[in-house]
Amino acid sequence: MGGVMGHGLDAAVDMNAYRSMLRYVASTDLPPHRVLRQLDAAVSEEGTGRPARATCRRRCSARTAAAR
Repeated sequence: MGGVMGHGLDAAVDMNAYRSMLRYVASTDLPPHRVLRQLDAAVSEEGTGRPARATCRRRCSARTAAAR
């Protein structure tokens, strides 16, 4: 996850809300692009959040990495 624009308590509250939404959406086992799309839709629906940036990183097991 990236970060939100701004500093202070309000930015920290928004960042916590975004992280919670991300964890929930990521638990559905969607591919990364769909997770970001769902997260964007959820944040947009609220309409009260501040702009944020997000980064996806793929993690794989040693066995999966060795197979590549």
